[in-house]
Amino acid sequence: MRSLTCFAAFWFLHGPASADILNYRGRLTVDGAPVQGAAQFRFALTASDGTALWSTGDVDLMVRSGVYDVRLGEPSSKSGQLPNGILQQAPKLRIWWNRPPRGWQQLGEDVPLAGAVSKPPAAEITGAEAKAILAELKELRELVHQQAKSADAPRQFITVPMGDSPALGQPGAPLVLMEFIDFQSGPCRIYHEDTYPDLVHGYVETGKLRIVSRHLPQGALSEPTARAAVCAYRQGKYWEARTKLFALGSAATPESIANFTREAGLDSGLFNACFSGREAADAVQSDVRTAAAAGIHHTPTFILGRRDGDNVTGILLSGIIPQGTWEAEIYKLLTAPAAQKK
Repeated sequence: MRSLTCFAAFWFLHGPASADILNYRGRLTVDGAPVQGAAQFRFALTASDGTALWSTGDVDLMVRSGVYDVRLGEPSSKSGQLPNGILQQAPKLRIWWNRPPRGWQQLGEDVPLAGAVSKPPAAEITGAEAKAILAELKELRELVHQQAKSADAPRQFITVPMGDSPALGQPGAPLVLMEFIDFQSGPCRIYHEDTYPDLVHGYVETGKLRIVSRHLPQGALSEPTARAAVCAYRQGKYWEARTKLFALGSAATPESIANFTREAGLDSGLFNACFSGREAADAVQSDVRTAAAAGIHHTPTFILGRRDGDNVTGILLSGIIPQGTWEAEIYKLLTAPAAQKK
């Protein structure tokens, strides 16, 4: 289950023809990570009992680093004109988001519009909520900073050893994608749910790409889930288990990991011996040292290139990569002249 959140600031304007106009700024995140790119929304104003008072059709908006703006009620817009006086009825705003192939999803509860221009009392936000908001803003700022650096920086080629890591795809595939992931990371989960299936279907299953997975734990709960992944790999079930590990999220407790072993069909005795022993911890630390030696400090980070003996040499990519970028980079490598393939 993916969590969708939408935080917003909004205000009212009244046009010369007495038509109400609602300017709305929202922030859309999935599991704490900002959505990026074109997205489709629907909006509705509802009464206190949930009855729809007014609604739009499909509205196409651009989401930049999780932030989007919409102007509802403008007569010339696709949203259509608001009925006169509707904003004086203290309606609520209901929002849906469409991201194929998952379809339409309502973004949380209806948002009360009454008193939206006044500052809420500080007591309405608890200390825990304030910390969560600050942590999310810090992660957003860091992600935007890293992606801005990546966009401005020249293409960087690095060489990383393959290691004893889970691999998916034909050993002789022309391209290799090495991923450094953290099961507790929101951006990594978005990659796993949105991008990874497309890469498998479009490139791994067609023999063009081999994916190699390595771990870069970033938080207190990250290291145990990375060890659990190593132990699943030791039983030949890494790729089936990783979806369940991403689903654990912040609920990665000893009890949930024990449940994970049963759900993943693992031998609990072998798993427990691996999980509590040095083998799994050493494997995770080996990945961490490899990442540090390559200058990799954030997740998700990828090296897309070609195998050269026991190494992978390729371009460095990081963050939430649009599908079009993946397709363009893979096409460049597949069609590169022989002299550039190293």
